[in-house]
Amino acid sequence: MPEGAGPRRPRPGYQQDDRSSNLDRRIDGFETLRRVRQTYPAIKTALITDYSVDGYIRMALEKDVTNIIAKTAPFDAEELLRTVDNLVSGARLFGLANYMDPEADLSSHRLRGSDEIQEIRNACLQRFSRTPLGESDISLFCVVFEEIVSNALYHAYGYRKGDSVRLAEGQTVSISYGSDRAKIGLSVVDLSGRLTKETVLEKIIGATDEDGLLAGSGRGLFLSRAMSDRLIVNILMGKKTELIALKYFAVTETVNRPLYINQI
Repeated sequence: MPEGAGPRRPRPGYQQDDRSSNLDRRIDGFETLRRVRQTYPAIKTALITDYSVDGYIRMALEKDVTNIIAKTAPFDAEELLRTVDNLVSGARLFGLANYMDPEADLSSHRLRGSDEIQEIRNACLQRFSRTPLGESDISLFCVVFEEIVSNALYHAYGYRKGDSVRLAEGQTVSISYGSDRAKIGLSVVDLSGRLTKETVLEKIIGATDEDGLLAGSGRGLFLSRAMSDRLIVNILMGKKTELIALKYFAVTETVNRPLYINQI
């Protein structure tokens, strides 16, 4: 999808005359999308921008654009190819391994109850402490771990947060984590199928109140996005939800983080 969702500013010193007025009435990316969907209503889309992705999240909800790719220097061509591949086929959508290098060292656990969270968190912390990532970044990423795992354990299955919980038959939370040469990664999967892309965006938008304070609803998604370099939400409608968080050892672009919400 073409970039340029924001209003265009005239070049300094530029004077528009009648002959050029029609040429400069260009439609933006969202209007292009609207027109394309009139002919191809099922088309899958993504936005690529070098502006702050956070500024597009409300428009992403309004215009139904849930993959926003951030331009970085150097540009991550592999990330672009994976995004397009997932939009077209979904072949590389679910699973932490699809977002890590082939030689990544990964571990997996099945969470059966709230009493196991701390043990798995400690194992995750030990693994990440052997990487080049700094101690403060690891601590922040552990907050991401707690938020994502708590959401999957409590909210996905309707339990009250903080209660002692033992998952019932058929209620599953799977956790994968590990590292490769460039980053650490975390994946949490639940089989409730309750999340939708609209809900994710609404929660991120509504996570702060009018005073800029974190609200209860959406807090986990908001913090997870803020404290990781990549937050990827994969949704198989009514069946499975996966949240993937990535943190890079060396980040060239720390402000403009992409947003990926894939729903199939």
